[in-house]
Amino acid sequence: MLKLIKELKKRSNDGHKIGLYKCSCGENVEIMMSRVKHNYTKSCGCLKITKITTHGLYKNKNSITYTYKNMISRCYNKNNTHYKHYGERGIKVCDRWLGDNGIINFHKDMGDVPKNKSIDRINNNGNYCKKNCRWATTKEQSINKRSSHFLTYKSKTQTILEWAEEIGMEYATLLTRINKYNYTDEEAIEKPVKNKKKDLILLSKKNWKKNLPRQRNLQM
Repeated sequence: MLKLIKELKKRSNDGHKIGLYKCSCGENVEIMMSRVKHNYTKSCGCLKITKITTHGLYKNKNSITYTYKNMISRCYNKNNTHYKHYGERGIKVCDRWLGDNGIINFHKDMGDVPKNKSIDRINNNGNYCKKNCRWATTKEQSINKRSSHFLTYKSKTQTILEWAEEIGMEYATLLTRINKYNYTDEEAIEKPVKNKKKDLILLSKKNWKKNLPRQRNLQM
Protein backbone atom coordinates (compact mmCIF):
# COMPACT_ATOMS: atom_id res chain seq x y z
CA MET A 1 0.00 0.00 0.00
CA LEU A 2 1.25 3.46 -0.92
CA LYS A 3 0.70 6.68 1.03
CA LEU A 4 1.37 10.03 -0.61
CA ILE A 5 3.96 12.11 1.22
CA LYS A 6 4.04 15.02 -1.19
CA GLU A 7 3.75 15.96 -4.83
CA LEU A 8 7.11 16.70 -6.42
CA LYS A 9 7.89 19.54 -8.78
CA LYS A 10 9.44 17.30 -11.41
CA ARG A 11 7.43 15.55 -14.10
CA SER A 12 7.78 12.34 -16.07
CA ASN A 13 8.95 12.34 -19.69
CA ASP A 14 5.28 12.39 -20.70
CA GLY A 15 4.54 15.36 -18.46
CA HIS A 16 2.75 13.38 -15.71
CA LYS A 17 2.91 14.47 -12.08
CA ILE A 18 5.37 12.62 -9.84
CA GLY A 19 4.68 11.97 -6.19
CA LEU A 20 6.82 10.79 -3.29
CA TYR A 21 5.09 7.85 -1.62
CA LYS A 22 5.74 5.78 1.46
CA CYS A 23 5.20 2.07 0.94
CA SER A 24 3.74 -0.14 3.66
CA CYS A 25 7.11 -1.94 3.78
CA GLY A 26 8.75 1.31 4.93
CA GLU A 27 10.45 2.34 1.69
CA ASN A 28 9.99 5.75 0.06
CA VAL A 29 9.53 5.71 -3.69
CA GLU A 30 8.83 8.20 -6.48
CA ILE A 31 5.94 7.16 -8.75
CA MET A 32 3.67 8.77 -11.32
CA MET A 33 0.61 9.85 -9.38
CA SER A 34 -1.77 8.68 -12.11
CA ARG A 35 -0.48 5.12 -11.82
CA VAL A 36 -1.25 5.06 -8.11
CA LYS A 37 -4.64 6.72 -8.60
CA HIS A 38 -5.76 4.05 -11.09
CA ASN A 39 -4.21 1.18 -9.07
CA TYR A 40 -1.61 0.31 -11.69
CA THR A 41 1.08 0.58 -9.03
CA LYS A 42 0.33 -0.67 -5.53
CA SER A 43 3.75 -0.89 -3.90
CA CYS A 44 7.41 0.02 -4.25
CA GLY A 45 7.93 -3.40 -5.80
CA CYS A 46 7.80 -5.46 -2.62
CA LEU A 47 4.52 -7.13 -3.59
CA LYS A 48 6.29 -8.76 -6.53
CA ILE A 49 8.79 -10.36 -4.16
CA THR A 50 6.04 -11.43 -1.78
CA LYS A 51 4.30 -13.26 -4.62
CA ILE A 52 7.54 -15.00 -5.55
CA THR A 53 8.04 -16.11 -1.94
CA THR A 54 4.48 -17.32 -1.37
CA HIS A 55 4.23 -19.21 -4.65
CA GLY A 56 6.92 -21.69 -3.69
CA LEU A 57 9.72 -20.77 -6.08
CA TYR A 58 12.29 -21.63 -3.43
CA LYS A 59 13.15 -24.86 -5.22
CA ASN A 60 14.01 -22.98 -8.40
CA LYS A 61 17.75 -22.22 -8.24
CA ASN A 62 17.23 -19.26 -10.56
CA SER A 63 14.83 -17.57 -8.15
CA ILE A 64 15.79 -14.70 -5.88
CA THR A 65 14.09 -16.54 -2.99
CA TYR A 66 16.30 -19.62 -3.38
CA THR A 67 19.44 -17.47 -3.48
CA TYR A 68 18.38 -15.39 -0.50
CA LYS A 69 17.43 -18.28 1.78
CA ASN A 70 20.64 -20.16 1.03
CA MET A 71 22.71 -17.04 1.70
CA ILE A 72 21.03 -16.60 5.10
CA SER A 73 21.41 -20.29 5.94
CA ARG A 74 25.14 -20.38 5.13
CA CYS A 75 25.76 -17.52 7.54
CA TYR A 76 23.43 -18.32 10.44
CA ASN A 77 22.40 -21.98 10.34
CA LYS A 78 25.05 -24.10 12.10
CA ASN A 79 23.51 -27.22 10.59
CA ASN A 80 24.20 -26.00 7.07
CA THR A 81 27.05 -28.01 5.52
CA HIS A 82 28.67 -24.77 4.30
CA TYR A 83 28.38 -22.92 7.62
CA LYS A 84 32.06 -23.54 8.45
CA HIS A 85 33.09 -21.55 5.38
CA TYR A 86 30.76 -18.64 6.14
CA GLY A 87 29.13 -18.17 9.56
CA GLU A 88 31.97 -19.84 11.41
CA ARG A 89 34.42 -17.47 9.70
CA GLY A 90 32.38 -14.48 10.80
CA ILE A 91 30.75 -13.81 7.44
CA LYS A 92 27.43 -12.01 7.97
CA VAL A 93 24.56 -10.54 5.97
CA CYS A 94 24.14 -6.76 6.20
CA ASP A 95 21.28 -5.41 8.31
CA ARG A 96 19.46 -4.10 5.25
CA TRP A 97 19.12 -7.65 3.93
CA LEU A 98 17.83 -9.07 7.22
CA GLY A 99 14.43 -8.96 8.90
CA ASP A 100 10.93 -8.83 7.47
CA ASN A 101 11.94 -6.70 4.49
CA GLY A 102 15.33 -8.34 3.99
CA ILE A 103 14.48 -10.26 0.84
CA ILE A 104 12.72 -7.21 -0.61
CA ASN A 105 15.79 -5.02 -0.09
CA PHE A 106 18.05 -7.79 -1.36
CA HIS A 107 16.09 -7.93 -4.61
CA LYS A 108 16.04 -4.14 -4.95
CA ASP A 109 19.80 -3.96 -4.55
CA MET A 110 20.77 -7.00 -6.65
CA GLY A 111 17.93 -7.41 -9.15
CA ASP A 112 16.84 -10.75 -10.63
CA VAL A 113 19.24 -13.69 -10.81
CA PRO A 114 20.98 -13.66 -14.23
CA LYS A 115 21.11 -16.89 -16.21
CA ASN A 116 24.00 -19.21 -15.24
CA LYS A 117 25.12 -16.92 -12.42
CA SER A 118 24.88 -16.92 -8.64
CA ILE A 119 25.63 -14.53 -5.79
CA ASP A 120 29.33 -13.91 -5.15
CA ARG A 121 31.24 -11.76 -2.64
CA ILE A 122 33.93 -9.64 -4.29
CA ASN A 123 36.02 -9.66 -1.11
CA ASN A 124 35.88 -13.20 0.24
CA ASN A 125 36.61 -11.96 3.75
CA GLY A 126 33.81 -9.40 3.59
CA ASN A 127 30.11 -9.67 4.38
CA TYR A 128 27.10 -9.99 2.11
CA CYS A 129 26.06 -6.44 1.18
CA LYS A 130 25.38 -4.46 -1.97
CA LYS A 131 28.90 -3.04 -2.27
CA ASN A 132 30.56 -6.42 -1.85
CA CYS A 133 28.25 -8.62 -3.94
CA ARG A 134 27.81 -9.37 -7.63
CA TRP A 135 26.29 -12.01 -9.87
CA ALA A 136 29.08 -14.23 -11.21
CA THR A 137 29.57 -17.43 -13.21
CA THR A 138 31.11 -20.55 -11.66
CA LYS A 139 34.40 -19.79 -13.41
CA GLU A 140 34.47 -16.21 -12.13
CA GLN A 141 33.78 -17.42 -8.61
CA SER A 142 36.50 -20.09 -8.77
CA ILE A 143 39.01 -17.37 -9.63
CA ASN A 144 37.74 -15.31 -6.70
CA LYS A 145 38.02 -18.12 -4.11
CA ARG A 146 40.14 -17.65 -0.98
CA SER A 147 42.32 -20.50 -2.21
CA SER A 148 43.16 -18.75 -5.49
CA HIS A 149 46.93 -18.49 -5.86
CA PHE A 150 48.48 -15.69 -7.89
CA LEU A 151 51.59 -16.03 -10.04
CA THR A 152 53.68 -13.19 -11.43
CA TYR A 153 55.58 -13.73 -14.66
CA LYS A 154 57.21 -11.03 -16.77
CA SER A 155 55.51 -8.31 -14.72
CA LYS A 156 52.06 -9.83 -15.25
CA THR A 157 50.05 -11.23 -12.32
CA GLN A 158 47.21 -13.72 -12.72
CA THR A 159 45.67 -16.67 -10.88
CA ILE A 160 46.94 -20.20 -11.52
CA LEU A 161 43.75 -20.93 -13.45
CA GLU A 162 44.22 -17.91 -15.72
CA TRP A 163 47.90 -18.73 -16.35
CA ALA A 164 47.04 -22.37 -17.11
CA GLU A 165 44.48 -21.31 -19.71
CA GLU A 166 46.81 -18.74 -21.26
CA ILE A 167 49.83 -20.99 -21.70
CA GLY A 168 47.89 -24.15 -22.48
CA MET A 169 49.02 -26.15 -19.43
CA GLU A 170 46.83 -28.38 -17.29
CA TYR A 171 45.61 -26.52 -14.19
CA ALA A 172 46.49 -29.49 -11.94
CA THR A 173 50.04 -29.58 -13.30
CA LEU A 174 50.67 -25.91 -12.64
CA LEU A 175 49.08 -26.13 -9.19
CA THR A 176 51.23 -29.15 -8.26
CA ARG A 177 54.41 -27.37 -9.30
CA ILE A 178 53.62 -24.52 -6.92
CA ASN A 179 52.14 -26.38 -3.95
CA LYS A 180 54.08 -29.68 -4.01
CA TYR A 181 57.39 -28.97 -5.70
CA ASN A 182 57.76 -25.34 -4.56
CA TYR A 183 58.72 -24.04 -8.01
CA THR A 184 59.25 -20.34 -8.42
CA ASP A 185 56.60 -18.61 -10.51
CA GLU A 186 58.97 -18.43 -13.47
CA GLU A 187 59.96 -22.12 -13.22
CA ALA A 188 56.34 -23.24 -12.90
CA ILE A 189 55.35 -21.44 -16.08
CA GLU A 190 58.43 -21.96 -18.26
CA LYS A 191 59.53 -25.52 -17.49
CA PRO A 192 58.27 -28.02 -20.11
CA VAL A 193 55.97 -30.85 -19.06
CA LYS A 194 56.91 -34.54 -19.08
CA ASN A 195 54.32 -36.85 -20.62
CA LYS A 196 54.25 -40.58 -19.70
CA LYS A 197 54.43 -41.69 -23.34
CA LYS A 198 56.41 -38.86 -24.84
CA ASP A 199 57.77 -35.49 -23.98
CA LEU A 200 55.08 -32.99 -24.74
CA ILE A 201 55.25 -29.29 -24.12
CA LEU A 202 51.69 -28.19 -23.37
CA LEU A 203 52.12 -24.61 -24.40
CA SER A 204 50.58 -22.60 -27.19
CA LYS A 205 52.96 -22.58 -30.19
CA LYS A 206 51.65 -19.29 -31.45
CA ASN A 207 52.07 -17.24 -28.26
CA TRP A 208 54.82 -18.99 -26.32
CA LYS A 209 57.20 -20.80 -28.69
CA LYS A 210 59.61 -17.87 -28.89
CA ASN A 211 59.56 -17.22 -25.13
CA LEU A 212 60.25 -20.78 -23.93
CA PRO A 213 63.91 -21.75 -23.28
CA ARG A 214 65.16 -24.95 -24.87
CA GLN A 215 65.71 -27.62 -22.23
CA ARG A 216 66.88 -31.19 -22.60
CA ASN A 217 65.53 -32.55 -19.34
CA LEU A 218 61.78 -32.53 -19.67
CA GLN A 219 60.47 -33.24 -16.21
CA MET A 220 58.22 -31.87 -13.48
